[in-house]
Amino acid sequence: MKNEAGDSVTIATLMTKRDVARLTQLSTRQIEVLVSRGDLPAPIRLGTQSPRWRRPEVLQFLGLDSAGGMMQ
Repeated sequence: MKNEAGDSVTIATLMTKRDVARLTQLSTRQIEVLVSRGDLPAPIRLGTQSPRWRRPEVLQFLGLDSAGGMMQ
């Protein structure tokens, strides 16, 4: 599957806004604010579905590696 930018995307690596909110322990509204300020990576759009975030980008935002541990 490819997104608007033509990047390959794996469904398993995509997160909903609610998933991102749970992981970051923020509200969905706070997620929207962070995205609008450019503090959180922008989501990708898959057709008419709601926005999705790439899990590795969210983990990087949180300072975590792909396994959920702290990045060095």
